[in-house]
Amino acid sequence: MSLVLQMSAEEDIIFRCQNSIGLGNPLYNNNYHLGVRLVEFFNVDLINPKEIEKDGLLDFCIKYGNLELASFTASNISKLCINNDIGKYFCAALDIPKGYDSLMIGIISAWSHGISNIHWKNFDTKEKKRSWLVSCLLWQSIVAQTSKMMASGNITIPLDQTFEVEDFFVFLGRQYMAIVVILGRT
Repeated sequence: MSLVLQMSAEEDIIFRCQNSIGLGNPLYNNNYHLGVRLVEFFNVDLINPKEIEKDGLLDFCIKYGNLELASFTASNISKLCINNDIGKYFCAALDIPKGYDSLMIGIISAWSHGISNIHWKNFDTKEKKRSWLVSCLLWQSIVAQTSKMMASGNITIPLDQTFEVEDFFVFLGRQYMAIVVILGRT
């Protein structure tokens, strides 16, 4: 399971994607605050083609499974025509509000990809430490959701991330560790 970003306009879901660049990831750079950005979206699943006028409002929702991690409204800088011509890639210049917690999303994204060496001591401000704490709280919900999925007996293995036998066992190990943490065993 991975993070999914959904873009909507006027309550119509336009597309969902799993990868984006430009929404800010302060784990890899120091740009914690957003503003006008060129945002690129990859692996786009177009749901409802739409034309959006300049300065139109776009609603974004970032989810992990059924759990909503963040939502924010941005405005586009120029007229957008989102139709079947975009394929699996789309980019736009967006004005993203400074209240969007890109650090929290970056931490959860890193944890969901198995990067576990992110420590609160590495963050130098109260805001960044607060983002880390919120990430921990949300991660507990993600682990609980994963354990329910495991208990149901249905596991979806992401084949786009499984290239070798070791990848398969790493995936199973991560799922097992989520169950162990929920049950309180070490």
